[in-house]
Amino acid sequence: MAQNKFQVSRYEIGEFKEDKWYCGCGDLPKKLTSKTDLTGGDKFLRCPNTDDCGFFLWEKDEPTARVSNSSPRTPQQNRRRNPGLLTPLSGKNAQGGRQTLNFESSLTSPTPKRHFDQAEVLDEPLLTEILELLASANIEIKASTELQLRHLVNMKVATYETKLRTCETTINDLRSKMVEMES
Repeated sequence: MAQNKFQVSRYEIGEFKEDKWYCGCGDLPKKLTSKTDLTGGDKFLRCPNTDDCGFFLWEKDEPTARVSNSSPRTPQQNRRRNPGLLTPLSGKNAQGGRQTLNFESSLTSPTPKRHFDQAEVLDEPLLTEILELLASANIEIKASTELQLRHLVNMKVATYETKLRTCETTINDLRSKMVEMES
């Protein structure tokens, strides 16, 4: 079958493990050679069940695909832990059920913390909500993208925390100055 001249690699649905590619169906893809004028002689991998999965990988794209697909992915079915949107600081979702958060054990750690940071409790549900919204839209993200999201959320929270602390310090300084001026 002649390949379309605009055919692009679709390796995201496949998996690279044990030095072999597996298509989205779990089968080994066929190694073929293009016969079109534009890409004549270029080698590629394609799912033997082209109608089912659509896995397609040009040989020239293989090194990039190998790196991006060999990193572990977070399973989609385990992402959704709690139905409904969470309400801030209430500990309950929109339907009234309790939150089940995977980081609660860190709050009951036997090691005492110097400072309890409210943002540590808030940024995980925010990230969880973002991931759940993506999953509900059938958007699968890689582990590296999830790490980037976690980083961005934590950076934003840290920025606002710093601003909040600065405002609190300024307010305390102003209070002290007022008390000093009134005496």
